[in-house]
Amino acid sequence: MVEITFALAVVAAAANLGISVPFVKALQQEAPEVLASFVAPDGRRYTWGARARYSKLILLREYRIRLASCPRSRAWASWLFLVHWVQLFTAAAFLLVLLTR
Repeated sequence: MVEITFALAVVAAAANLGISVPFVKALQQEAPEVLASFVAPDGRRYTWGARARYSKLILLREYRIRLASCPRSRAWASWLFLVHWVQLFTAAAFLLVLLTR
């Protein structure tokens, strides 16, 4: 059981990374101001506030409002919403299984 939940968590993390790339590319084209709100000026690092804004955008579905006029970005954000929650649940399940062993 531990192996299965760990494998699911790894697959969810890989899917998160895989979907993030086209999401960022779509944001660069359709909504650079939204991208700039959670990426540092050098483009290589997050700050805590920027990470919180990104999490709020995806996990709380704020992207539906902020990306209303950006169909590609909104579609990728919808997939990210799903993958983020799957990743959170699989990580929690892994920890639960690991601790109850």
